[in-house]
Amino acid sequence: MIYFDWAATSVPDSEIIDKVREAEKIYFGNPSSIHAEGRKAKKLLIQSREILADTLNVHPEEVIFTSGGTESNNIILFSLLARSAWKGTYKKKVIVTGIEHPSVYDPALFLQKLEYDVVIINPDQEGRIIPEKIAEAIDARTVLVTCMYVNNETGAIQPIMETGKLIRDAEKKTGRKILFHVDAVQAFGKIPFSLSSLNVDTASISGHKIGGSKGIGALYVQKDISYDFLYKGGDQEDKRRPGTENIAGAYSLALNGKKAAALLDDRLTKTRLLMKRLISSLSGIKGIVFLPQSRNKENQDLFSPYILKVAFPEIPGEVLVRMLEEKGILVSTGSACSSQKKKGKHRVLERMNVPAHIAESSIRISPGCLTTEEDVDTLLSIMARLIPELQKIM
Repeated sequence: MIYFDWAATSVPDSEIIDKVREAEKIYFGNPSSIHAEGRKAKKLLIQSREILADTLNVHPEEVIFTSGGTESNNIILFSLLARSAWKGTYKKKVIVTGIEHPSVYDPALFLQKLEYDVVIINPDQEGRIIPEKIAEAIDARTVLVTCMYVNNETGAIQPIMETGKLIRDAEKKTGRKILFHVDAVQAFGKIPFSLSSLNVDTASISGHKIGGSKGIGALYVQKDISYDFLYKGGDQEDKRRPGTENIAGAYSLALNGKKAAALLDDRLTKTRLLMKRLISSLSGIKGIVFLPQSRNKENQDLFSPYILKVAFPEIPGEVLVRMLEEKGILVSTGSACSSQKKKGKHRVLERMNVPAHIAESSIRISPGCLTTEEDVDTLLSIMARLIPELQKIM
């Protein structure tokens, strides 16, 4: 099998797996325990936090270990319910984008049921959010803005720095703090960025997208932010995320993050070349639609080379996924978190005004750090034969 679904989850790094397994045997103590084994485990937890903080270019106390990107995002959205500083008679406003991952979008809709004023900002036809649209929606009632960094469906890189600057400008006008949260799950370890220079207050990352363990992630919280979390029940993670820490997971995230950062430039250069080859050859297949349509143009700095969304109208995406699997190629129709949904499955494309019949025919091709030219050529060769065959019978 040739794996082209790295955006859903990555192939684990075997070298780091061995290190983590050994650490799990050695550092089995509860880091909250005061005996020798507990102190030993706590030392590794501290070390892991320092390694990850250094990779993210933030302070160690700004890193909260969680179970993954979904929990990190949920913590931020639902922490609004616990923030006494924002209590008042006015209706709080939350601004989210229409392209958010379900772990942001669904909690936002739940807040709407709790009478928060939730404003959804749609992308342009390129799948990008216009910062000025967010700025226009901000008023004195706005308490939170959230915008993902790299869209998990289209690979569109969002203008986070520009958005953050406009939010800070708006704060000066309204006289109120506006929390800016970024889902950086598809950006971490894949495209270069520094959290300390992005004008963001909080950001989420995940381990299993970069070769790490599943069930581990982190939440960055800028140290000057004052707030309460909804979670209660323990003093772990400085009372911000209670529960016995996943020591092995934290170590895995730290090691994989450090390795991804060290190899980021080389991997990015290689993957960009593979994506260029992929797009160029796919362009020759009759009937293909790139999503967005400009993806096959010379604007690749606007997209992650790790995600490509294409459609072959009249061929259902799920059918194509199954047919490719029979040929030894693994791709997906889109976000794994939405793959079982019937309604709203193609929400991101709908928000981009992509016609329903094209959205239903779409697949996501997602290479990773282990993808080779031979893998790409095999995929291209199979699709060049398979697509025309399917088009004749569909």
